[in-house]
Amino acid sequence: MVITGGLILGFQDALVKASSTYTSYWQFLAIRSTLSLILVFLFSLIFFSTKALIPQSLILVIIRSLLIGICMICFFSGAVTLDFSLMIAGLYTYPLFITIMAKPLLGEKLNFSRVSGLTLGILGSFFILEPWRTEISYVELLPICAGFFYACNIIFIKRFCAKESPMAL
Repeated sequence: MVITGGLILGFQDALVKASSTYTSYWQFLAIRSTLSLILVFLFSLIFFSTKALIPQSLILVIIRSLLIGICMICFFSGAVTLDFSLMIAGLYTYPLFITIMAKPLLGEKLNFSRVSGLTLGILGSFFILEPWRTEISYVELLPICAGFFYACNIIFIKRFCAKESPMAL
């Protein structure tokens, strides 16, 4: 699933870069979102019922949707100018943010393996993103912001939307 997700993200990145000369990011996002909604609706009709699309708490699902929407805006806003490796390295900081937020927001314990993984992840991110370069731009921070908001999305789901249907989310 991770490899498939990476391939889909790579395809989306290439599509954004290829279409950036004749279309805007917002058009791409609108098309992507529309196709996603159609697929979710069809998937729900085939494998579930339309009741699975109705959230138990509309407000919480809207907040969760805003978090993932901000994540997507941050991620794809940088897609036109950034390399795929920088985009993915920035986005995949989300496990680091989850680990950092898990203790205060979810009450989870940090053990040696989590702290070790967090340390190695931060070191790895530094080597890929190279924040010490003098020519770093603010656009390079967008995928990291996307990782942060994706982590917020996951924490929010675990804390407030655990009983929601995946189709409603």
